[in-house]
Amino acid sequence: MIIIKSKKNIFLYVFFFSTLILQAQASSFLKKSDTLHTKRRNAIIITKSVLTTGTLLALDQLWYKDYERSSFHFTNDNAEWKQMDKVGHLMTSYHLGKLGMEALDWAGISKKNQLIYGATYGFAFLTAVEVLDGFSKEWGASPGDILANAAGTGLLVGQEILWNEQRITLKYSFHQTNFAKQRPNTLGENFIQQTLKDYNGQTYWISANI
Repeated sequence: MIIIKSKKNIFLYVFFFSTLILQAQASSFLKKSDTLHTKRRNAIIITKSVLTTGTLLALDQLWYKDYERSSFHFTNDNAEWKQMDKVGHLMTSYHLGKLGMEALDWAGISKKNQLIYGATYGFAFLTAVEVLDGFSKEWGASPGDILANAAGTGLLVGQEILWNEQRITLKYSFHQTNFAKQRPNTLGENFIQQTLKDYNGQTYWISANI
């Protein structure tokens, strides 16, 4: 998935940070349940279903409809962006899955189901976006992106299976560059767009507490 226009960026940005804010509010003000809390579980299912469906429908109707449709196809974009977009996919899949897992933990869901239905959330959502790309003549589904999505989920699930905790996490930082001023349509017209589109200013960190 190569994101080159602001509208699509905005939808994904709002989706990710809405999910982040909801989880942060829940963890800050409400104590985790030691047993299954059905009201919390149902609230999580409804909230994420609405956010996910709404975001995918918005992308389909307000973004992809402006471009010619095609039969489903793949495209190889591994040589583009010097793999920075792949690292972004890996990190997004990891953190969305982590949020999904922690939300189910907050509701008292068993560890097994946290890994099955929560930790895989990032991979499922981002793969759904790849499917939309696959039906667009302009792009096409990217096997490299799907592999990066799977790697992010694998990093999350693997650590839970090995250590029952996240000892290695992924972090992100950004600084503005002069390149965006030269190509604002590609690298972003404002700070928010540039945080997603200007790879020159992005740094991805592998963080471990030694």
